[in-house]
Amino acid sequence: MIYKNKTEFVGDKYLLSVSGGKDSTAMILYMKECLVDPGIIDYVFMDTGWEDVQTYQYLDYLEQTLGIQI
Repeated sequence: MIYKNKTEFVGDKYLLSVSGGKDSTAMILYMKECLVDPGIIDYVFMDTGWEDVQTYQYLDYLEQTLGIQI
């Protein structure tokens, strides 16, 4: 990635894969904190249909709490 400074990414659009785990949650928070325009991030979840119901509930929670669309 290219940096303007230590906390600002430079690019057209970013795609962030979200699993519903702690690592992808941390990355969502990091990207929201660092990027000037949060509208340049697309969040995706690869639904296999085999996920636990709690995963889907947590993804809904992330969307509502952080104001994002996964």
